[in-house]
Amino acid sequence: MTCRAKYDNIQLRGTRVHRREGRAIRYNPKTGKVEISVDELCSKGAVEGHPAARDFLEHPEQVFELAGGILQELTLDICLRGVDFRVSGRAEAVSDIGGTLRLSELCVCREGSPRLPGEKALCLAFMLSRSGAFSHSSGAGEPLVEIETLILNPETGEISRDIKQKTAAELEAVFLRHLKKKLGEARMFAERARLVLPGAAAVKFPYPRLRAGQEAMMRACYSAMRGGRRLFVQAPTGIGKTISALYPAVKFLGHGHCDKIFYLTAKTSTQAEAYRTAGLLFSAGAHLRILVLTAKESCCLCRGTKTPDMPCSRGICAYAGVSGERVAAAVVRLLELQNGYGQKIIIKIAREYGVCPYELSLELAEFCEIIIADYNYAFDPLVRLKKFFEDPQNTGRHVFLIDEAHNLAGRTREMYSAALCSSDFTRLLGIYRGEPELAAALNEAAGRLRGMRRLCRQDMMRDEAGVEHGYYISRELPEGLELPFRALCGECERRLFKPAADPAAAELAMLYRKLLRFLAALEYYDERFLFFCRVEGGETIINIMCLDPSEILARHLGRSEAAVFFSATLTPLEYFSDISGGGDRAETLALASPFDISNLFVAAVDNISTRYEDREKSLPGIVACIAAVMSGQKGNYIAYFPSYEYMERAAAKFSTKYPGVQVLIQKKGMSREEKEAFLSAFRAEDHKMQLGFCVLGGSFSEGIDLPGSRLLGVIVVGVGMPGISSERNIMRDYYEQNQRSGFDYAYTFPGMNNVLQAAGRVIRSDTDRGVVLLIDDRYATPKYKAMCPEHWRHMQHFASPLSLRAAIIDFWKGRTS
Repeated sequence: MTCRAKYDNIQLRGTRVHRREGRAIRYNPKTGKVEISVDELCSKGAVEGHPAARDFLEHPEQVFELAGGILQELTLDICLRGVDFRVSGRAEAVSDIGGTLRLSELCVCREGSPRLPGEKALCLAFMLSRSGAFSHSSGAGEPLVEIETLILNPETGEISRDIKQKTAAELEAVFLRHLKKKLGEARMFAERARLVLPGAAAVKFPYPRLRAGQEAMMRACYSAMRGGRRLFVQAPTGIGKTISALYPAVKFLGHGHCDKIFYLTAKTSTQAEAYRTAGLLFSAGAHLRILVLTAKESCCLCRGTKTPDMPCSRGICAYAGVSGERVAAAVVRLLELQNGYGQKIIIKIAREYGVCPYELSLELAEFCEIIIADYNYAFDPLVRLKKFFEDPQNTGRHVFLIDEAHNLAGRTREMYSAALCSSDFTRLLGIYRGEPELAAALNEAAGRLRGMRRLCRQDMMRDEAGVEHGYYISRELPEGLELPFRALCGECERRLFKPAADPAAAELAMLYRKLLRFLAALEYYDERFLFFCRVEGGETIINIMCLDPSEILARHLGRSEAAVFFSATLTPLEYFSDISGGGDRAETLALASPFDISNLFVAAVDNISTRYEDREKSLPGIVACIAAVMSGQKGNYIAYFPSYEYMERAAAKFSTKYPGVQVLIQKKGMSREEKEAFLSAFRAEDHKMQLGFCVLGGSFSEGIDLPGSRLLGVIVVGVGMPGISSERNIMRDYYEQNQRSGFDYAYTFPGMNNVLQAAGRVIRSDTDRGVVLLIDDRYATPKYKAMCPEHWRHMQHFASPLSLRAAIIDFWKGRTS
């Protein structure tokens, strides 16, 4: 039975969004059952040529309205060869047609492709027949079930119906065939849970004694996990925050309260520390599998033959589209080899089996309990692990441990902000004029951007050279903004995934990635975003700006069991809780420094203004203060400045006055090798005077470890505020309108975090001694004093370099004032 019609009100996507299907299989120790989704059950038996219709439709529910019926969530408990399964799934449209059960499915199928019912639909129909929700026996003989396939032709928008009847016995045979394929994996999950979870629950703390503050942090973490809350912990350097977060999370997992721990970081250095710490817990009896997920470009076996922006297709990458069986074999090999998986072993096995290391690591993640990864894998709309964080069957079965959490809100703003420039399109137009469809789409998108110039007309001006400059800001998006860009995204995809070589593909791929980011940001656009258009001469730039990421983060955090945010510099805690999605489930904990506060000399020179207009006249005083700090002890020091220009002028003046001091200066755009060389110059026990000039908030003010005599002191010039910009001012206004202190949210609090991070480079162990000097008159105000951590309460204030010098000499000689 077939009918055919075209529905103009059904909106097709301009591009197919490649989604990783949700994979849900787990052993639930509370029920003793292996839980599996129908999606996973049928993951290797789907009919080729039937891609997911949801990838092509804006509103697939419109199509299901054609079928009538009701949406039904299904669960079936079944035992097969001694393994108890609980299978779950969703039937989108179920109806009772005269006593006969009918289940409707939707698929995408081009003309001439096979029109068999999908395996998933057959399995759902069997579950439905066993549910008892319907009376589906219409008379004597074996009952029949109807499978209605709604077939969407993505090229024409035409939908046809195809109805086939199946007996309950036929459906059962299909269902059991798929379930048998999962027996081995199910037994492995069940056996592993029975063997591993008790060890994790009973694991002993891997160190002989607890540091000050560790027990309080671990108890608070476990309590937050049990209560499903979001805990924000300010844990100063030396607490041992990594083990203090991981240990209670492993115990929580061992007791069966979650399946996975996602340890999320902003830097590879903290990933290495998390991996090392998880290894200690493994040695202590928690025999969990640990995986470090790395970025695709860093583990790609085709580096040198494709750019990072290039999509992976068979015409470009020999490892794209390899069989699932080969990937599965590589996973089995890794599971046999060891329990910890870093980049080196994954690349090694990927080469042996001829598979993509990135895809291999994603499949391996299913079998690992601790996954260490960048923030992107949990929060970025383009690379988020959808199989864990968007599949309803997996929701809430994991815990987030978020290290260096002061970075999260800023990173999330970047993930959900995007920009497009008119030159991106016009440059490619000249290359692809010979391809009508792509050229037309490029031209349409370029025309849409050119048309945006009229929005800036009211605030347009010309400079002395006659070049136009203008801007337009709105909370509302221009009508129909996304349509030409979505259409172009589809054309880019069709071109990029062709196997033929294309010399301009790298540039097209860059535009494709920009379009994906732009369209992803549009999907989240609400009152927490802003549309911004600028005209700079012949260039038109449009921006989607995420002003407040808290709601986005709260939405993603809501899919987890609990979350712990921790950093040495979450000041003020309430601010970080607010911008990071803590919401009404948030609680905070501030721990004291475990180090002897007498080992740190903290001072402020509070009679020098470092504001922009005062910077030139501040230089002599700053140079004198730096010299005063260094006069107490020979060794290595770093001075941090709010800008490159300010830093370079101070460095020149200091070098002129003190030529005997070796000076190192941070440069813009330093390579990894240059950065490593810069840090390696800070050697212990060198007995020479050396001073590094660095930018506050840059790569040398956070995440570097220079213990002992490698760094004796830090001088922070200014209060760390980000530079005044239109974007920051817009953010300030947004928070003011939402009953927050706008200037503090946009400038003061991020600035103080930069200061605390830079100052935190000094004391790295309980035997270190060192100096922190803050230079700015604002440090004398109650507002800035209140933002200082508890272990800075003994901070001294000075008005002259001479008195500062005398106090520092006394500190190094062991005399206290």
